[in-house]
Amino acid sequence: MNEQLPRMRKKTAPYRHWTRNSIVAAIACWAVEHGRPPQRQDFDLDTTLPSPTSLKKYFGCLADAREAAGLRRGYEGHGGYRGGIPGRVA
Repeated sequence: MNEQLPRMRKKTAPYRHWTRNSIVAAIACWAVEHGRPPQRQDFDLDTTLPSPTSLKKYFGCLADAREAAGLRRGYEGHGGYRGGIPGRVA
């Protein structure tokens, strides 16, 4: 029997015009909702986040976008809000 691992589905969403400010807001909101900063794969899968192309256009890299949203630059999965995630009690 040839079992294959499930493939990750890419997001499909209607076109949305992203701006620098809307990207920062989306990243910050996503981090609050999920309790962690978005990782690279989250931008491919979640329609509430901009595409990696939009990230690169406005910020050059995910680390710079995270920093603009008040997150630590960090490595994938190791970043977080400076001083904790707003609205959450530690």
